[in-house]
Amino acid sequence: MPVKQYQLKELRDLKPLETKYRSKLDDVINLYMQRKIPQYSTAFKLARGLAGNTGAPKAAIKNIEKYFGAPTIKGRLNTEIEAKKLNTYFVKGVVHTTSKHAKVTNKGTTEHDK
Repeated sequence: MPVKQYQLKELRDLKPLETKYRSKLDDVINLYMQRKIPQYSTAFKLARGLAGNTGAPKAAIKNIEKYFGAPTIKGRLNTEIEAKKLNTYFVKGVVHTTSKHAKVTNKGTTEHDK
C-alpha cells in the first residue's frame, strides 16, 4: 500500500512542544515514507507520542530506534518468499517395484503377482 499525501500532512501537522523532538518527527515521517514503519497508525502513535508533554516523548524515541534497522516491506516479503521456496534434490538409484492383483470371489480374496 503506497504512502498517501494526506497521511504525511497529518504527521507533519503534529508539532512537538519541544524543539529537540522536531528532528525525531522528521525521522518518523522519513521512516514511514521508506515503509520501514509499515502502518500509518504506528507512525501516527509515534508522532503523537513525540508531541506529548509527559514521559511519552522518551518512550516514543525508544520505540523509533527499533525501526531504523528494520527492513522495508519489500525486503520482508522477499525474505518470506525465499524461506518458503522449495528445494530440489537429485537422487541417483534404482527403483524396484512389484504389483499384485487381487481377485475377489464369494469364497474370499486371493492375491497374485503380476
